Amino acid sequence: MGNCSTSIFSGLIAAAKQSGSDVVPRDIPLPVDGKSYMLRSRQSFKVAYPERRSVWVCDLIRLDDDTEIDTVIVKTFEPLPDAKAAPRELRFYESLRGLIEVDGLRIPKLFGAHGGADGMAQLFLEYFDRLSPISSARDINRGAFVLGRMAGHCHAAKLLAEAWLPQNSLIPQVQQMTAFDQLLEALPLSADEKSEVFESYLQFLTRLADLNAEYAGQLATLCHGDIGPRNLQVHGECLTALDWEAVGVGRMGDDLAQFAARMLREADPQSPESVQLIAAYVAGASPYVSHDPTDSIRRVFHARLIVEKLGQVNAHMRRIHKAQNGAAGRHRLRKLAGLYRRVALRAREAVRDLSGIATIALGAALT
Repeated sequence: MGNCSTSIFSGLIAAAKQSGSDVVPRDIPLPVDGKSYMLRSRQSFKVAYPERRSVWVCDLIRLDDDTEIDTVIVKTFEPLPDAKAAPRELRFYESLRGLIEVDGLRIPKLFGAHGGADGMAQLFLEYFDRLSPISSARDINRGAFVLGRMAGHCHAAKLLAEAWLPQNSLIPQVQQMTAFDQLLEALPLSADEKSEVFESYLQFLTRLADLNAEYAGQLATLCHGDIGPRNLQVHGECLTALDWEAVGVGRMGDDLAQFAARMLREADPQSPESVQLIAAYVAGASPYVSHDPTDSIRRVFHARLIVEKLGQVNAHMRRIHKAQNGAAGRHRLRKLAGLYRRVALRAREAVRDLSGIATIALGAALT
């Protein structure tokens, strides 16, 4: 977005604020410098939480000759008592966005923002045309490399001191324990297999306090926090990272594990695909780190990937409810059963893997 003046955006924001509407402003006349412009909505994106957020592509139109001046993203956050996403993303764009740019990664510019008395917040962001989803193995590996480069840069630059940045941990939500129990009951596993899976998962949860202490000692960095095919897309020779609502302080390997969980069909820490991603990520991060970060990144990747998989319990429960009694439904359940058996056993291995290298003694139960 290059040829829109600051005065136009000041008018755009003022008009949006005066509208008093709790929806994204559209078709609003903007009298600026003796000329009239209009913010005209072009399309809306599909979003995960439409009750609190809308994202629109809007054209800025000059009314006297109907000329399209430029395009902007208007992102509206509806007020919720516990909604912290919009202020966090706004603070990211205002204070950190310009400090984390690395080769191969593009981040939208913020042209303006405003918040209403009702708690609604709106961001006016740079629009990138011709984005395409990551699909090929080459682009997946390139994504891992760029994420590693960003993580290494942020680690070296020590961009972690902002008080508003949340500190991440490995702890999953408490209610996942109940959901996991329900999931096991629904899966076609034998009683012995269910017992083995549940015990492995329980061991992982009961050791999380120790694991979090070990996790906290790994290489700190700034993490996107919601990285996947929707928020990391191809833009020519670069990748574009969108939606920085979940940005926070994590560890090198966090974003990579989340990326792998969402991009790979079988994101197993030992799989050749995961090994390649870790190698690409390490290659991106290494120039910024004084010592070889491979071991630290691998351990964080291993444990975070387990948490990502366990965090998908609710989505898998919905799949079970939709599964029919026919052959296709039974096939899906068998695949899901196999997946969770592997995930639970990996969780037990992650406990041994993370803490066995460190000085934390986990006891004989895991040997």
